[in-house]
Amino acid sequence: MTGDRTIGRMISALEKGPSIILHAKDPELADWRREAVRRGYEWLEATVPDRPEPLGVWTGLLESDAAVKQFRSLTVDEDLDEPSLRDARSFRKFLADWLRNRLKHGPVTLCLKRLECADLDSLLAMEFIARSFVDDRLAFILIAGPEDANGHWTKTYARLSRDIGIAGHLAAPQTSEPIPRQEEPPSISDGLYWCRHGAVHAGARMLASGLDVSGNDDDGTGWLTLALVATQLQDYEMSDMASDRALRSLRDSRAVRRARRVHLLALRRAGRLDAFRRLKSEYCKPLSVVALQPDHNERAWDLFDIALATSQDQDPSEHRLSLDRILSMPQSDISPNCLAAASIWRAALCYVQGDLTDALTFQTHGLSLLDERRDFSRVLLLSSRLGGLLAACGHHDQAIDVLTSAAGRAIAAGEPVLAAHNIAEAANAAQNIGDLRAAQNALPKGWAAAYVWASPVGQCLRFLTLAHVSIAERDYQTADQHYRRLADALNSDLIEEESWAIRLWCRASYVRADIARCLGQSHMPFVVMGLKLAERTGPEERGVLMALGRQRL
Repeated sequence: MTGDRTIGRMISALEKGPSIILHAKDPELADWRREAVRRGYEWLEATVPDRPEPLGVWTGLLESDAAVKQFRSLTVDEDLDEPSLRDARSFRKFLADWLRNRLKHGPVTLCLKRLECADLDSLLAMEFIARSFVDDRLAFILIAGPEDANGHWTKTYARLSRDIGIAGHLAAPQTSEPIPRQEEPPSISDGLYWCRHGAVHAGARMLASGLDVSGNDDDGTGWLTLALVATQLQDYEMSDMASDRALRSLRDSRAVRRARRVHLLALRRAGRLDAFRRLKSEYCKPLSVVALQPDHNERAWDLFDIALATSQDQDPSEHRLSLDRILSMPQSDISPNCLAAASIWRAALCYVQGDLTDALTFQTHGLSLLDERRDFSRVLLLSSRLGGLLAACGHHDQAIDVLTSAAGRAIAAGEPVLAAHNIAEAANAAQNIGDLRAAQNALPKGWAAAYVWASPVGQCLRFLTLAHVSIAERDYQTADQHYRRLADALNSDLIEEESWAIRLWCRASYVRADIARCLGQSHMPFVVMGLKLAERTGPEERGVLMALGRQRL
């Protein structure tokens, strides 16, 4: 048993912020619990169950709380027309929010046991939750034996050590080969249950195995669910294959239309545009026929199919017309998911056309619908775009709030480059209105700083962010030093992806223009250079970058 003094030292380390103590075996926890409670911590404890359940260690934590009913409610409102399942990250976000509410009443010690037996989705939820808290007094005590039952725990431990850090060890984790287990082959029904309860990695594996073993799927539901999950996991080859197999078995007309949507989406995202275009006439009704459909929701989804099938056309008129017809229908009669998708695609059209004011209107509407649906992943990506739009339209205060929130979401989701981008954008917006506090507050704190800036793109965005902060501080010499570090990094070919290199050079040109203007020097050559670079960026970045350049003229 660990001595009281050691326990005190360990818990003191945890009090600096969210950090982790790792045990290599289950210790006697009474002393740990007593010391944590003495220091004012609420003690929460859960064990990976013997009988596998989707996110079982987490639902065990919720069992004594009414929140478990809300958590399970995420599984019952699936839109049977939408070409995706409930986003798995939404389950993780719910757990993080539940824990954040507990932290309002005081610090929390979260003790999780038998993690060597946990499924991948439970461990991903743990990582998400750990990254969701930077300054809060949240203590993790993770207990795992040396035998990694499925190979997931060892990799999770490595990521936690790298991204957040381990505050203390009672023994180092031992890497071992996954233990072979005598288990019954998973059934298709098992896979369906796990996928619909937020455990998409384990559920997809069960479905793939069950479908392979059985050799058939009488009603096509298993194949359709596998296609939906594969799309969420960005395995578009699997989604293409599974949706094709589903269409051979499905008899329900609504499910057939959904499978066709998934199939089109998979082909488009996989870049198989020839096959994508060939299926347009087979999968979509003519607009004249759709207009006669009396059911508003079914008509909206038929229009969605046309909008999806025409999204890669050179002439965007049919795509735009389909979206406008969806948006003109009574909103109470159609699916919020269909309406959200139409609003976001309409915003994308406005982006390409350079109409940022209308893009902002459509984007805000679509994002609010997705937020109500708790669609974490799409809200994450679209919040970043909305923040850039707000700044480009001169709404810098709102941009700062949206981008700062989006950066926190990106850190939680394990997307440090997106977080770094949002932080740099927030600092730029704060600089534009001379808000020094907002510029400084945009900077990540603690372990999150090293995590966000770790990649080559992150390093460049760090120099860009610090330049914006220095301009807000009116320290133009330091700002110029950060600009030069950014230019040196870009000149050294640190960034391999050309699209990122062009965007960063564009941003660097703008920040150099800001420094020159503040020093009373000619800034126009740098603005012109930035505008020329903005013209070379992708269609969804170009409009915002051009607007930011024009603001500096």
